[in-house]
Amino acid sequence: MITIKTVSLSPDEKAELEKALRKFSAKRETNFDFISSEVSMGADKIFLGYEGNRNIHFTRPRTFIDRYLPKLIINLPRNTTDLFYRLRLSNMSTAVLALLVIGIAAGIISASIGEGTIQALIYPPGFLFMFALGTLLEYKLSALKVKKAISKYRLLKHRYIEEESL
Repeated sequence: MITIKTVSLSPDEKAELEKALRKFSAKRETNFDFISSEVSMGADKIFLGYEGNRNIHFTRPRTFIDRYLPKLIINLPRNTTDLFYRLRLSNMSTAVLALLVIGIAAGIISASIGEGTIQALIYPPGFLFMFALGTLLEYKLSALKVKKAISKYRLLKHRYIEEESL
């Protein structure tokens, strides 16, 4: 699994992020349920969540258009002393990336021994570039959803505090 980004948090930020993501996630019981993220959920659910032994995993639900983007997983360690979260590629996205890199290496090797064609040198890097653009787009979409979950959580928390004070 390839980590795209590691974000450091304060203890309060981590607690708020975890609560916000849990509040707006549809819980999956098994890792297999989590793998297939093409679902239709209610408007209040922004993520799919799965609790592992050491980490809590969240991902964005997929639509029929999003399924072609590389899938990113948000990993929150369950250990309270680990003050960070990681964005990483899913297993399938990592496998696709590995195949693209192998394709580039095979193209270079075949060209260096004189048996390759120009397509062997052009197509794999082109597909790798499209994969990188898709990963960047998925990263931006996931970051927007995380911000949306935190904003909605803060709004609900603020409303709850106001109702208690009345």
